[in-house]
Amino acid sequence: MTTPPGEDEDSPLAPPPPGFRQAGLALLAVFTLRSAAAPLFEAMRPDLWLVPDRRLGATVTEFALAALAAAVVVLARLERPGARPRGSQVAAAALVVAGAASILCAAARGPWTLAAARIAAGAASGVVVALLPALVGPPERLPPRALGWLATGAPAGLAVGYLGASVFQRWPSWRTGFVAAGAFAIAAGALALLRGERSAPGAPPHLLAPVRRAGVAAISRRLLAGRERPLALLGGIAWALAVSALAAWLPSFLERSRGMPRPLASGGVGVLAVLVGFAGIWAGGRLVRALSAARAPETWAAACASGGAGALTLGMLAAWRPGLYLPALLGALFLLAASAGPLVGALRNALPAAERPALAPAALLAILALGDAPAPVLVGLLSDRLNSLGRAMFLVPVALLAAGALLAAAAAFAQPDQRPSASA
Repeated sequence: MTTPPGEDEDSPLAPPPPGFRQAGLALLAVFTLRSAAAPLFEAMRPDLWLVPDRRLGATVTEFALAALAAAVVVLARLERPGARPRGSQVAAAALVVAGAASILCAAARGPWTLAAARIAAGAASGVVVALLPALVGPPERLPPRALGWLATGAPAGLAVGYLGASVFQRWPSWRTGFVAAGAFAIAAGALALLRGERSAPGAPPHLLAPVRRAGVAAISRRLLAGRERPLALLGGIAWALAVSALAAWLPSFLERSRGMPRPLASGGVGVLAVLVGFAGIWAGGRLVRALSAARAPETWAAACASGGAGALTLGMLAAWRPGLYLPALLGALFLLAASAGPLVGALRNALPAAERPALAPAALLAILALGDAPAPVLVGLLSDRLNSLGRAMFLVPVALLAAGALLAAAAAFAQPDQRPSASA
């Protein structure tokens, strides 16, 4: 069962691996770089001729796709026989390069120069993410408390990127937001180089080797076998699509459709994400424990939280008064954070233990490539087609409600022998 931070009182407090602090800081910096563009959409639009919303969404999609491609390439090279990676130093250097590429975004003079800088920042960030397993070792060897806190690096980075970009874009322009995010990543990489932290002992885990040995076609067939497995995978893709779209377009939606001032629409969202995100992560573990009598408690918890977030997001989009849509937004962010941990457990439990080393990386790649990466540009395309960002944002509740329904169906078809134990 997924254990949130602070909820593993019965587990031994084993010390984290040597590169744990660097891995957590690197994850925080990577997601700060990714999320720095979203609060700057409306300010960038007139300067860079980014009139179609699809071009604005592409700034996030390009980063995500470049990071995914670079991570796959680096992992494949690291897993070759005889490879001797220096995880700590290479990750720190890649983080410095990603920060420098983000600063280059501030020098962009048009959509193509901005795209090139974002792709470079994404590729360097993908190198950092690919080296995280070498820093911390296999996830199953991490203490539960360390694994839980490492998982908070992504939402915390999104919140820091939102808040930092919204604050610094006012002095003197939006370009300062990219400079601030890049400076943070450079400082994190330089600190890691100066500290000289060692990687985790032993060889890094091989994540792609089982996929290559089995073959892509065979892995695809195994992922779609049975009932629970494809339903859980499709639910994860729909959830990732909704979360990525909401993270990219929420500040622009609040500013354009609800008339919220720009600093509040971007910086206020960052503060809300910080406040409710950690509370939601804690509540997700509590929800799993409350449903522990069910056959698949983590899957049911993810389904309930995702469906609830979809309903609240629908209410937020339909309401026009701040007294109605702001509480709905808070509740949706809370439930999205609460659903993240149970969703990871649901996807893990849907895969047979014997095939998990090969199927789990393939499922993660599918979720990132089909849900997370294309979502921002997809909403931009819908906005251009419908001539309304407000109507295009209805993709988010539709995807969340679909994720809730798919995960509920997966829980109904869960095998009794796949129910996680209370100590897992």
